[in-house]
Amino acid sequence: MSYFSQVEYHASSREEIRKLNEMRGQPYHQHQALWTLFDQQATTQQPFVFRDMSQVDGTSLRFLMVSSKAPRTANDSWQVRSKPFAPQLAVGDRLTFRLRMNPTRTVKAEGASKESRGKRHDWVMSMLHAFPQAQRAEHRQRLIYQELPKWFSERSERFGFATKKVQVLAYDNLDMRSKGQSIRLGAAEFDGVLEVQDVALMQTSLTNGIGHGKSFGLGLLMVKR
Repeated sequence: MSYFSQVEYHASSREEIRKLNEMRGQPYHQHQALWTLFDQQATTQQPFVFRDMSQVDGTSLRFLMVSSKAPRTANDSWQVRSKPFAPQLAVGDRLTFRLRMNPTRTVKAEGASKESRGKRHDWVMSMLHAFPQAQRAEHRQRLIYQELPKWFSERSERFGFATKKVQVLAYDNLDMRSKGQSIRLGAAEFDGVLEVQDVALMQTSLTNGIGHGKSFGLGLLMVKR
């Protein structure tokens, strides 16, 4: 059983406002706060994928979440509305979708064996290295808005669907700190229409998310008929 939840954090006291400001625009802090809504002793793996749906300003934060367990509020600052999540799908169903994910590519070191797994790199930055520095700004726009949709479409089958229409609405670099380390992730906003090809794989994509960076609010596949 999975659950779809709308989660809001409302700040009124000075301490709550401090916590809200700490979370705003900082996905890893959001991830840590949202995990307090689950029994962390019951699992060592993140039991949810989420997306920040908050406005830029205001005294509240709003998230969408799909989880393997139902979140539970620990205090009045949190408001949680959950329902069982079991979408009824069939091969050939067409759905509109929205997805914010971290595009990557794996590159093996020169001379590495076939068994080597290689190292994961940000897709856009990795592709830009093929061009002289002076040309990268021009090629960056092409890579994001023309090539990334193709990249996603070519890989969509592994997620249980085929893209019938896909575009990139935006691409940002997320600069964060996690466990004392600086982290930069590219985040692409995909939008379009998909067609279900494999129901089991599609269900997994909806409940577990897609791609890397799930601890940073990436990977939640949102669909509607």
